[in-house]
Amino acid sequence: MNQNTPDALLPQWQRVVDLIAHIAQVPVGLIMGLHHNELTVLVASQTAGNPYRVGETTPLPDSGLYCERVIAAQERLLVPNALQSPRWGHNPDLKHHMVAYLGFPIRYPNGKPFGTICLLDRKENHFSPEILELIERMRALIEGSLKMHDLLHQNARRVVEIHEKTQRLEKLVQALDESEKKFRFITENTVDFIWMHNVSRDRFVYASPSVKELTGLDSATLLTLDLKKFVPPEFLRAMKRKMTAAVRRLRESPAAEIVSQNEIQLYRADGGTVWIEYKLKYLINKGGEIETVGVSRNIEDRKLKEQEISFLSTHDFLTKVHNRLYLYAEAHREIARSDRTGSPLALLFFDLDGFKRVNDEHGHAVGDVVLQRTTQVVAQNLRKSDVLARYGGEEFVILMPDMPLEAARNAAERIRRAVAAEPMPKGIPMTVSIGVAVREPGESLDRWIDRADRAMYAAKAQGRDRCTVSPPRGGAL
Repeated sequence: MNQNTPDALLPQWQRVVDLIAHIAQVPVGLIMGLHHNELTVLVASQTAGNPYRVGETTPLPDSGLYCERVIAAQERLLVPNALQSPRWGHNPDLKHHMVAYLGFPIRYPNGKPFGTICLLDRKENHFSPEILELIERMRALIEGSLKMHDLLHQNARRVVEIHEKTQRLEKLVQALDESEKKFRFITENTVDFIWMHNVSRDRFVYASPSVKELTGLDSATLLTLDLKKFVPPEFLRAMKRKMTAAVRRLRESPAAEIVSQNEIQLYRADGGTVWIEYKLKYLINKGGEIETVGVSRNIEDRKLKEQEISFLSTHDFLTKVHNRLYLYAEAHREIARSDRTGSPLALLFFDLDGFKRVNDEHGHAVGDVVLQRTTQVVAQNLRKSDVLARYGGEEFVILMPDMPLEAARNAAERIRRAVAAEPMPKGIPMTVSIGVAVREPGESLDRWIDRADRAMYAAKAQGRDRCTVSPPRGGAL
């Protein structure tokens, strides 16, 4: 994990801080960073009267700053009026007349403290629940961007390593023409798999010892196998097509330099597979047969990182369910299909009852576990075709294709009962209120979601822990 400040993210964070300060109508919004026992202003809102400047540092510990307390406790801090608080009546921010403070901790993906996001005001300010939720969401956004930055940083580093090693290996391959002794020394002392394959006979004629670490097969065994015993069919078909074209070209132009590069999977001796990247060159040997000489390396870790990045682009970081962007894309596809076929489409909009109280009384760490456990229970009661997505905060939406009204109502009741019966941390009772809406012909996605949302709020108004069906357009709940 790169513990330095990711400068590439600062413009995005600047927009976040400016937006929060504007909405909250306060003179100061800050993102503070912790580094080498110093607290540094990384981002300062571009608001009139903001006395804090980017780059200002304060040594820790014992600075007396609000933010030091947030970092030490790793929890939210709200000070409506420091002048009325024995604890905060002499803190350094009072020199700028900042008497009100609201701050949240920001953490690196590995859980270590990164810093804080905070608002300060020159007048007493209790900060509304909407502002608290907004900053909480912005904190989650910042932590998500740190996670994404870390993944991209790791992936970029690996790409550079692969490129550098590939360049080195290309030079090693050229050394094959110089000396068999040099060739043996190089290939037997590298972790990457170097090989020669006779295309005409479909047999490996050389395999470096490193193939054992890559696939679990020793060199002698590999020399007895043809490609179909080594390469899965979905990759082998494409390889065969490329080989046929390359052989034809080389026969027509023997002096042509034909190089191929790709990423494929290989079979392992234990029955599994491994991702590799290979680069090969086609040659004509002394007997007139076509051969390839190539270098392969394990890219399993890189593939896993790519999969993780892909997952984060369509899923909520905390709950691992789909995000709103994915929900909208799937909903538009299902609406188009429904318009063609006339199949029914249902939408369930649910909210965790009393979730704000959970965060206030037990902290956000416990609240996160409650969110995760609730979504796990809901997912266990869905079909494979259903799409569960986090809509925002403690609000979630379920898209249910081919689902008529009565079946949707039954599904909602099943989910409601399952959540109510699920044990939560610290014995917290948790229920959900669910709004059910079946899409009407020609209805827009926004209108459809709005009906389900209003049905959910009607369920809350009727006492919570219940399901309410949205009436047709023009009806009343």
